[in-house]
Amino acid sequence: MMMNRFVEASIEKRQGRTYGPAGGATYMNIFIDDLSVPENNQWGDQETSEILRQLIEDEGFYNLDKPGEWLSIHGLQFIGAMAQPTGSKNDLPERLKRHFAIFGVNQPTDTTLDTIFGSIVRAHFTLENFSGEVALAARSYVFGIYIKM
Repeated sequence: MMMNRFVEASIEKRQGRTYGPAGGATYMNIFIDDLSVPENNQWGDQETSEILRQLIEDEGFYNLDKPGEWLSIHGLQFIGAMAQPTGSKNDLPERLKRHFAIFGVNQPTDTTLDTIFGSIVRAHFTLENFSGEVALAARSYVFGIYIKM
């Protein structure tokens, strides 16, 4: 229901029962973080994943307020992210997975993250002429690593 409401809030009526992105836009990108979170029901299905699959395949879904009324939704593009399906993370159903290009990316190390974000913090606090104490404190809190000036 939450996913339906989110999509319904982001679209506007075009003509008849056809809807599209709000503001007259041609396309709308929908980013879904943590696709692997929906729990399986007693039959082993993930209801949210099935509604998403229906929205992608059939370009629409049924109206929750008027049972039996089909909402045809055009111009949606989907991007998703998820962790490796282990432990509390479920794998995506194959029927949904086939609609996405899947890329595996390893988690960066703390050193890599410190290099990226630490250099941004160091540059910001150097360029903005903060006092030495503030700059030193900001640099040491990037990842809890003390960085010498």
